[in-house]
Amino acid sequence: MARRTLLYLKAWVDAGGDSRYAIDHLRGVDREHWHTIVATTLPSENRWLARLALHADELWPLPDVMPGAQIPHFLLDLVRSRGVDVVHISTCRLGMLLLPELAALPRAPRTVVQLHDAREQGGFNRYVPARFDSVVDAYSVVSSRIAEILAANRVSPSKVSVIPPGVDGRGALDPERVQPRDLGPGFHVLWPARFVEQKDPQLMLDTAAELRGLRPDAVIHAVGEGPMRGLMEAAEGRLAGALRMHGPAAPEAMPSWFAAADAVLLTSRWEGLPITMLESLAMATPVVAPAAVEPVGEGVTSVLGRAAEQFAHELAALAADPELTEAQGRSGRAHVLEHYSLRGPADAHTSLYGGLLGA
Repeated sequence: MARRTLLYLKAWVDAGGDSRYAIDHLRGVDREHWHTIVATTLPSENRWLARLALHADELWPLPDVMPGAQIPHFLLDLVRSRGVDVVHISTCRLGMLLLPELAALPRAPRTVVQLHDAREQGGFNRYVPARFDSVVDAYSVVSSRIAEILAANRVSPSKVSVIPPGVDGRGALDPERVQPRDLGPGFHVLWPARFVEQKDPQLMLDTAAELRGLRPDAVIHAVGEGPMRGLMEAAEGRLAGALRMHGPAAPEAMPSWFAAADAVLLTSRWEGLPITMLESLAMATPVVAPAAVEPVGEGVTSVLGRAAEQFAHELAALAADPELTEAQGRSGRAHVLEHYSLRGPADAHTSLYGGLLGA
C-alpha cells in the first residue's frame, strides 16, 4: 500500500491533556504507512514539542518561522505540495477556519476535527457544527458527552467517533513497578491540575478547609502550575497543613505521585475525559470528581453539585474505610486496563482515516 500523508494541526504543544493525547496518538501511528506532518499555529513555549517531534516526519512550529499572516497560505501550499490525504485538526481554530478552503482544493484532503472540551456553552462544540459541518468529514471526540452535544447541534451520529485517551496501565502506570513518594503519615489526596479557572482551584481550597474539620490528618497536595498559583499559595498558610503546594511534574514523574496518594481529587468546571483520572485509576488510586467529568466506571465517586462539603465528605469516607479505598482502586484499575489501552487512540484513528479514504 502506498504511504499516506497525515497533517496534524494543533495550536501549540504544551503541558496539558490535549497535548498528552496528541503525543500518545502519534506515537502509535504506523510510520511505514503514514508520513506524518505536525504543524502548530499559535505562539507558545511549546514545552512538549520535542516529545511530539519523536513521532513526526516533519515538524513545523509556524509562528517561529514566519509572520502570522503567512501561515494560512503556507498550510494550504503544504497540503498541495505534500499531497496530504488527511488533515487532523485538534484544538486549532485556524485549522477550523481553513476547512472551506481545504474542501475547495482540486485534490481535497479528508478532514477530521477532534474535540476535547465538554462544555455545553462556548468552546468548539457549537462553533464548528454551526459554521463548518458541511465541510467536516468526521469528528473525533474524547467522550460520549461531547458526542451528545454534537448530536444536539444536528451533527449526524455517523460522522462522530468517540475515541478516548489511553494510558500505559501495564507499563509506566503499573503499581507493582512504581516506587511511591514519601509523603509522611496521614491521608494524602492528590490534586493534579493546571492552576487555571477551568480546574477551579478555589473549590479545591474550600474542600481542603472542609476536609481539615473532618479529618485533621488529611492533606491535599496540589501538583501543577498556572496563573492562579498566587491565590493558592496565599491560602496555603491559612489552611494550617491541610494543603501543600508543589511545582509541576513531568508526565514520567506522575506515577510516583499517584502511588503515594490515597485518593485523587478533581474539581474541574468542565472536562472531556481527563487523562489524569485514567492514570490515577490505572495506578489503583480512587478518584473523587464532579459529575461534569465523564464517568468511566468503577473507582470514581461522582459528586453532584459543586459544594466543597460534598467533596470533603466523600474524601473523608474513603479515609475512614481503607478497605473501601482499596476496593475502589482495584476496580478502577481493572476497568482502565480493559477499556483504555495506550494504543487505543492510534488504532482507532488509523481505522477512522482508513474508512474516510476507502482503504
